[in-house]
Amino acid sequence: MTNLSIRRLLSESHDSDRSAVSPALVGTLSPADPILFFQLQATLAYAVLLVRSYDRLRGGKDVVFEAEADMLEGFGHEVMCYTRRNEDMVNQGRPANRRNTDWNRAVVDDIFRMIQEHRIEFEHSHDTFPANSPLSIRAAHEADAVTVQTLHNSRPLCATAVCYRDNQPVHRWH
Repeated sequence: MTNLSIRRLLSESHDSDRSAVSPALVGTLSPADPILFFQLQATLAYAVLLVRSYDRLRGGKDVVFEAEADMLEGFGHEVMCYTRRNEDMVNQGRPANRRNTDWNRAVVDDIFRMIQEHRIEFEHSHDTFPANSPLSIRAAHEADAVTVQTLHNSRPLCATAVCYRDNQPVHRWH
């Protein structure tokens, strides 16, 4: 998309119904001028769902999640949060923990329903493992939300959680 097209979208978003500029269109932009791109995004208000599995101890991942929510709200977006605590899984027992980590139907249903009821356009998951099933991302996608995932904790992919092998970053797991 050219800078001229972005300027046209900016003027249209000020002059008429902002819903004419779809999130899917904004997601396809690759502008030559990043400042214009961010100006366009700043003029559009979206409904955003943030999803997080909180660990037992507070850490930097929690700060990032909360700062993102504050930042998005500061830019005028409607932000909803769906959070669960990993420690709530302690008393479920191993079979239930395994099932709910891989396929937590309640979480999937909650995410799908929230996106449909509140007309959420974007869903951003932070560390779905283990309390929020990774299937929550699929549920968001099936509910027609643009989905983004941030993996702060690589332990589900790499047992050592460092993603290095032979002093090299690991890009593929066998």
